[in-house]
Amino acid sequence: MNTETIRDYVDRRLFEPFALRPCNGEKHEVKPPENILILKTRLVIGYPEIDRVVQYGLLHANSIETLQSASWDRLPACRQAGSQSHLISERS
Repeated sequence: MNTETIRDYVDRRLFEPFALRPCNGEKHEVKPPENILILKTRLVIGYPEIDRVVQYGLLHANSIETLQSASWDRLPACRQAGSQSHLISERS
């Protein structure tokens, strides 16, 4: 995964909430675009409503998906990548 792929989701004219999944399979939702900070080698996702911050290295970002694909949430990222056209899975 690279920063440009994530920025494409954040900078869309009509923002659509999305989720990022690191290698460990956790799901980190980005609902307003202001809640994600994309650094050169790290991602920082804030959850102000519960006073929580998640950060991890960009190398650990495994997949990105729109939140409307809720039925796919329980599948491993490697299966999702081959099954949904809007799901992007890349490795740096």
